[in-house]
Amino acid sequence: MPRKGVSLSALAQCLSEYGLTGLSDGQSRTHDEIDALSSAIVGQAFWEGKYEGVGDDREGYLIVPTTDSVRPRASVVTIAGHFAAGKSTLAELLEVRGFRRVRYSEVIAELLGTSDRLALRVEGERLHASGRQTWLSHEVLARVREADRVVVDGVRYPEDSAFWTEQAGPAHFKVFVEADAAVRRSRYSERADTAERFDEVDNSISEREVDALRGLASIVFDNTGPMNAVEAFADKLAKERP
Repeated sequence: MPRKGVSLSALAQCLSEYGLTGLSDGQSRTHDEIDALSSAIVGQAFWEGKYEGVGDDREGYLIVPTTDSVRPRASVVTIAGHFAAGKSTLAELLEVRGFRRVRYSEVIAELLGTSDRLALRVEGERLHASGRQTWLSHEVLARVREADRVVVDGVRYPEDSAFWTEQAGPAHFKVFVEADAAVRRSRYSERADTAERFDEVDNSISEREVDALRGLASIVFDNTGPMNAVEAFADKLAKERP
């Protein structure tokens, strides 16, 4: 396909031959319209796994469509939800069912040299506020790049979800674990690894954007039932995400 700077009409003709309809009706098309159509084709090829990525993890990849191969994708399950909803429990159950588990908090803990929950939360909020959320996601990815099935524990921001969709395409399955405040408060009170009060965490900056992930989820799991319900859900996910 020629670049639009060489010949916009020739590019439109190539897009028509590719299979797009409505480009051979005699009407002239703007540069922006042709750009949008070309980008849609690249996006379709990426979604189907028919592409090559030119670049690296740090700067990102230029996606070049191909027609003769399909890139294998790792199956990625990301788990989001408010604290004490049961995200880590589900992630641990998927881990014993063959998924490679990774947590955003473990990357931050390595940076700080501590696993103190308050320190991890404050540093996570600082990284996000300073525009380093994508960098943090890349650090998480580096730990599981060679795995065939991955479960990502602790997705907190919409850009986290977008990052994993960019990496896995349709193989990204988004779970939002839900439990009402009374249930979460009871679970939180049983923890002995933090001195923070429930309301302090519930009103923290990092919790404010979590609800946005509910609307992006592939499925919302109500985790207010017994443990065997979580296990059954993990079994179902493990079977459906090869």
